[in-house]
Amino acid sequence: MTSADYSPVSPEIAEELKAIVGPRHVVYGDPEKLDAYSRDEVAEEHYAHPADCLVRPGSADEVSSVVKLA
Repeated sequence: MTSADYSPVSPEIAEELKAIVGPRHVVYGDPEKLDAYSRDEVAEEHYAHPADCLVRPGSADEVSSVVKLA
């Protein structure tokens, strides 16, 4: 996978995520809040990028739905 393969989270996808886990459990479009989640332990720099969205699922069903959407 290269950076050309990466598609940022769109507003439409963010809305779908909110429908799955509830709007209180999705952070999107707020760089200040997302900054805390913008670090990764990926060794290869070309894979690292700031977080577009934070999703906090509360159940296995929500995790499954988020993965299916991804």
